Amino acid sequence: LASSLMAEVVEVNRARIRLEGLNAYAVIAALIMNSALRIFTTTCVPGARVDSSLERAISILVLLASTVSILAGSYTTVVFTLVG
Repeated sequence: LASSLMAEVVEVNRARIRLEGLNAYAVIAALIMNSALRIFTTTCVPGARVDSSLERAISILVLLASTVSILAGSYTTVVFTLVG
């Protein structure tokens, strides 16, 4: 009985330590999300007067990558904060 109780205490401590380690991921995700949001707000999509289709494609690609990063960062921050 005492050994099984001790094993349960050790398992709870291990789980607590693992969950506390997830807080660092939440902070990193929030920082990445912030930088992606800043890139998203400063990138402007070229208008119809732009001759280069490459410039338009790159701008749209940056906006799409920033959008995915913002959404993933938001999700990761919320999940890791709730778990930890």
